[in-house]
Amino acid sequence: MKKRVLYLFAMMMAVLFFAAPALAENVNHETTALFIEHLDEEGYHYTYQGIDDNDYDRMQMSFEGDNCDPLVNLFFDAGEERCSLRVWDVIEYEEVMEPVILGIVNDLNGQYMYAKWTADDDFTVTASMDVLLRPNEDTGEILLQAVRNLANIVDACYPELAPYAK
Repeated sequence: MKKRVLYLFAMMMAVLFFAAPALAENVNHETTALFIEHLDEEGYHYTYQGIDDNDYDRMQMSFEGDNCDPLVNLFFDAGEERCSLRVWDVIEYEEVMEPVILGIVNDLNGQYMYAKWTADDDFTVTASMDVLLRPNEDTGEILLQAVRNLANIVDACYPELAPYAK
């Protein structure tokens, strides 16, 4: 009897341990839930940040690259139709370098069809991508591929921007 109770207790703890990440996420949008489910199945690490003032479900995923370690911010739209990906502060640069950075950003925008590069007002460079979504069984796989693509693009382009970083 004691063994059976211990076994049941161990099984309950295992279920709670493995299911806790999914239970802890109180997501607002179906696309977010589908993506988190896929990440959990694939063993990816992420931080769910909750719902912001604009009704976006927010997440972060960090990646280790050869040149930099991109932190991808994800914003799931309330309409379930898109997810915005942002890598802020790829570099921070001096104001006098803005013409050079604008040239590099324009070149990068010409090289990459789906990633968009911007030189922001606070003298930082941002990489972004918007992904159209339709909630279905492929949502997680499609979005994960887009997130990895953006992280890889940022890592590949970092050496062009790094000499101008503060």
